[in-house]
Amino acid sequence: MKIGIDLRSLDTEAASGALLGATLRELLASDAENTYVVFHTLNNYHLLEDTPPRVIRYTYSLLRFTEELQGRLEYENDYDILFRVDPAGRPERFPLQRQIVYLSQWPSHEPRQLTEAQRTRRRELHAYQTGGGAFAVPDAATLQALQADDWTTIDDLFVLPVGAAGVAVLQAAFQRVAARARGPCVRVSTPPVVSIVTPSFNQGKFIRQTIDSVLQQDYPHIDYRVVDGGSTDGTLEILKSYGNRLQWTSEKDRGQAHAINKGLAQARGDIFAYLNSDDLLRPGAVARVVQHFHERPACDLVYGRDAMIDHNGHYLRMYPTADYSFERLVHECCISQPATFWRKRLAKIVGPFNESLHLMMDYDYWLRADRAGGVLEHIPEVLAQTRVHRDAKSSGAGKIEQYQREFFRELFAISIEHAGYVSPHYILQWLYAAVFYPYPWTRPHADLINYLCQRWYHQRYRCGMSRWQTLRMLAREEWWRVLRRLLRPMRCLDPRQWFCATAPAGLDLGPDLWLGPENACPHPGGPLRLTGFAACDCVLSIYADRQELAVVPLQAQTPTDVKLDVPQPGVVRLRFSHADTLPDGRRVCFKLQGTTLPTHRAVA
Repeated sequence: MKIGIDLRSLDTEAASGALLGATLRELLASDAENTYVVFHTLNNYHLLEDTPPRVIRYTYSLLRFTEELQGRLEYENDYDILFRVDPAGRPERFPLQRQIVYLSQWPSHEPRQLTEAQRTRRRELHAYQTGGGAFAVPDAATLQALQADDWTTIDDLFVLPVGAAGVAVLQAAFQRVAARARGPCVRVSTPPVVSIVTPSFNQGKFIRQTIDSVLQQDYPHIDYRVVDGGSTDGTLEILKSYGNRLQWTSEKDRGQAHAINKGLAQARGDIFAYLNSDDLLRPGAVARVVQHFHERPACDLVYGRDAMIDHNGHYLRMYPTADYSFERLVHECCISQPATFWRKRLAKIVGPFNESLHLMMDYDYWLRADRAGGVLEHIPEVLAQTRVHRDAKSSGAGKIEQYQREFFRELFAISIEHAGYVSPHYILQWLYAAVFYPYPWTRPHADLINYLCQRWYHQRYRCGMSRWQTLRMLAREEWWRVLRRLLRPMRCLDPRQWFCATAPAGLDLGPDLWLGPENACPHPGGPLRLTGFAACDCVLSIYADRQELAVVPLQAQTPTDVKLDVPQPGVVRLRFSHADTLPDGRRVCFKLQGTTLPTHRAVA
């Protein structure tokens, strides 16, 4: 056999390093049947002095060690076994099942105290614990800790003694791992139980569809329970109608996070998820998740794509999921909660959902899972459907201003706690909800206000400045920029504006095509048509210059097609008597589906 030995992390000054070095020297001197290739660094090259000439030795820089090792393994492509000491960096294209890892000590760190290097090392160890060839440790205590860890699913674990006894144990491990790699990989495992919890409170009009979407899954090993908060809208009658097909409780709780924690505390599965009482699982979603976990044993959390649907179940749009990275998650939540499943072993180290959070407990949980060293992965398949409707908590449930305050308060606190900063994307969302939409006079200065707010959060949290230091810095460095941006929109200073007036270019529409309470645009005269539906009951008044052309009563969510003639060219104005407020703070009146009026998109 041809056996590679990776000594990148071998510490020559530690006692464990010296003992392992003695065992390796005796192995290389006594075993003439196998071919050994040793990969060193400059610092541990002399640990294996007096090795036989048949032993091949390479020295690599620490900065490029893993890359050089990967290149050598790929180029020669005839290595049977790779023995690694405290591996740092993993050669991705060399099979895990042909690697033996020697772990000098068991890493024990609290999730909140992990550095980025420790998280990376923990994820690499998890890969070996779930898919490696074998694990060697120096003593029985380390072996016991390794066996007790929830990530350890391989069976070939052994203590490596010092000296001749260690040589025999190591040679036997080489033979076992090589034999398994040559033969067919047969591994019998019990299908995992998937535990799904549905927190519920007064969602009787949707909960039957939610329950059916779980019970009709084609994966048989599902532990499903509904934790109701004492609903009074007929939910209990629906739950009772399922008989023994469903486990449920109904009692007063302390909110959604408390209900989820209660349900997961009773769960008996190996994979966890929670599904809100107005959301749905797509057919085959659970089976696809189990398949992914089986194929990727080191994966701790997996999430798929999510389709947004309306009150009646009609498709609206896709939730913006994306391949996972921590920076991507902090910038904008790329994980959709109904399409997310995670292992029980991850739940043990992350802990329960934060019950002090009312809106962002799931986002907080995903960030905590990453900071604890979990492996998060994305599969580009639609696994769930999220229902968007007026009574949903994520839509404000009729209390938009209170919802916005709580949403951004929780979001900013979570981002600063786990990432140390707030994403510029969320700062811009907060400004639109709290400033630009409620106070239209600020919109000409939107770019400046956004720039100053982002500089504030950058200096305060990424650079660690105090409030007064940040204010002094902004006043010293940004005063000229502020002055220029404040003077730019003052068009009244241009003499040309004293003698002529300009008409608006067209209807000012956002990407979702909602009209606000006041709209104006030029019209050449002739037929005018407006098709869509109103957000709430209101009256539409249409004016051509100062002449009132029509007064049209509108009903909420009812399709409307307005047709009339504009007598002459001029500015057409649309005024709605009442408006609804979206969760982002915009006041909207009419969802436009078609029109003969000129339009242009607002740049958000």
